[in-house]
Amino acid sequence: MRNAAEQFLVQAESSNFPGFIHALSTELATEGKDITARQLAGLHIKNLLFAKETEAHEVKINRWKALPAETRLPIKALLIQALRSAESIARHTAAQASSEVASIELPFNEWQEFLPALTEVVNAAESPDGMKVSALECLGFTCERLAVGSDIEQSITDKMLTTIVTGIHKDRPHDIRLAAAIALRNSIIFTAGNMENAAERNMIMQAICEATTSPDARVRAAAYECIVNIAYQYYNKLRDYMPTLFQITFETIKKDEEQVALQALEFWSTIAEEEIELLDEAADYKDRGEAVPADRECMRYIAGALEHLASMLTEVMAKQDEDADEDTWNLSMAAGTCLTLVANTIEDLVVPAIMPFVQANIKSENWRLREAATMAFSTILDGPSAEAIGPYVNQSIPVLLAALNDPHPMVKDSSAWTIGRICDLHVRSIPTETFPTLVTTLGGILMKETPRVAAQACFALHNLAAAFEGDESARVNGTNALSQYMATLLQTLLQVTDREGCDESNLRAAAFEAITVLIQNSAPDCKQILLQLLPVIVERLNTSFSMQVLTNDDKETKEGLQGLLCGVIQVISIKITKEDIAPYADSIMKGFLQVLDEKNSSAHEEAFLAIGSIVDLVAEDFVVSSLTLFACFSLAKFLTSLFSCLFLEIYCCSAAIPNGWHPEF
Repeated sequence: MRNAAEQFLVQAESSNFPGFIHALSTELATEGKDITARQLAGLHIKNLLFAKETEAHEVKINRWKALPAETRLPIKALLIQALRSAESIARHTAAQASSEVASIELPFNEWQEFLPALTEVVNAAESPDGMKVSALECLGFTCERLAVGSDIEQSITDKMLTTIVTGIHKDRPHDIRLAAAIALRNSIIFTAGNMENAAERNMIMQAICEATTSPDARVRAAAYECIVNIAYQYYNKLRDYMPTLFQITFETIKKDEEQVALQALEFWSTIAEEEIELLDEAADYKDRGEAVPADRECMRYIAGALEHLASMLTEVMAKQDEDADEDTWNLSMAAGTCLTLVANTIEDLVVPAIMPFVQANIKSENWRLREAATMAFSTILDGPSAEAIGPYVNQSIPVLLAALNDPHPMVKDSSAWTIGRICDLHVRSIPTETFPTLVTTLGGILMKETPRVAAQACFALHNLAAAFEGDESARVNGTNALSQYMATLLQTLLQVTDREGCDESNLRAAAFEAITVLIQNSAPDCKQILLQLLPVIVERLNTSFSMQVLTNDDKETKEGLQGLLCGVIQVISIKITKEDIAPYADSIMKGFLQVLDEKNSSAHEEAFLAIGSIVDLVAEDFVVSSLTLFACFSLAKFLTSLFSCLFLEIYCCSAAIPNGWHPEF
């Protein structure tokens, strides 16, 4: 029945589009009809006029515009009629369908009846509240649709804005104010002309700020979303309003419900992001010897509010949610993200503002303050110069290593994360005498800590090993500071990839990535360790083909593991000689070819890179020893994959093929 119905709809659309969309509009607008059928009719109208893909969307727009005006007129009248329905579901669906038509016609100054009809509903005292909500929803949907590259007359945006602001006034019921606030958020992009006019700008800002004090949390949150959009779109218009915005956002962040406080905090994150961009632009103008345009001047609101902002953010960071998982976004996390942006905005100035809190609380008896201090320190590592933050990094390593044994898991997690950030951003500030303790401590927690903390330790080891890239001492002396720990670290990290919980917190991938970087930056005196590791990795690759796959998660795990193993083989092949790899070449190639044959697209790239490395290593011996293996696989399938990665082109351009040899397969 479903297939027959879908075929009927497709046929009706293709054979008589005007009659079909008129029939759907009639169904939507007719009172007494089944409400589910009315809803489906309205949604189908929407889908007839909208597509996610740009090309398909243009086709649908042009098909509607090609209809004669006299054909479109009754359809639009029915949509307006449906917006006045007694059924809320019908009104809501009509708002969606009407917005699609309006987004097509308003840029061409068509559908003259649309805005007057909605304005009348919103302003008429006799209009039911639900009808006013639907009218404002329709305006909001229309603004959202028009936001994508539309150019409409100022008079139209003025009418829309006036109606929306009328709906947000404090004497309106909560549901109406909410719909108006959401519509206003969607219309911000069109208000450039209004924001240039001081009187109109004041009216908009006053209405929004009043909405932030609504008794309804939904209205307050939507109002702050408007403020965030204004900060993003019209940063240069905020000067007169910053004292008020400072006061209301700080009060909200400290005292309001989380959904509202998150939006108020997002305002300061947006300000910081805008100032980072403006300061970068100013540096570019300076390099070119040009003056910064007045409308692109950074007002340095973050620096001006720093004293209070630092205190507020660190206070909020100490309100952690112990039950939050890795995908949860809460106020404490948002405060940490905001502080990171603040550090990147004001750079060295953030150090004296935050470090007193860190030093006073990183060993506090209260775990919340310990964790907040640790996270605050990690957030300001990126932004300040090494000269400003380096001395604190130097002093922090013993404290952070000790905190890896903290009784609270969140403190351990944050400490491991902070160490990883230090190894990434300020590795040169780590004291030489601390290096052995740092490496052994990180290696020691890989198997005993939670997957999340272990993953952070892998991240730290990865960054620590990356710091040895291009290390001259390894080339000159044949060794480096990592060599004495290499065997233990590689063995432990390999065990981590099989430990309990290795599928959690991306632990397996983090361990393999750490293995890869350790191998890449290993000194020559570690070659024997790599030769012992190679057959172990090859065996693991061969074993992976027999992994049981019952679910999509099993399939992704298997494919991800094979890609990681191919990557490890590749980096080992770069560090050893042709003679070293010869005993394993056939087994390795069998594994790679089986990866390619399994249609494991996520691992194909790693397999091809590894094949390229080995071909480069063994040269013409590869052709002779692997010719039979190649012939054993479906040639069409294999060549398609190879050509797609340009492998054959690269290989054939080399001088590795023996003279007079002509492949016959």
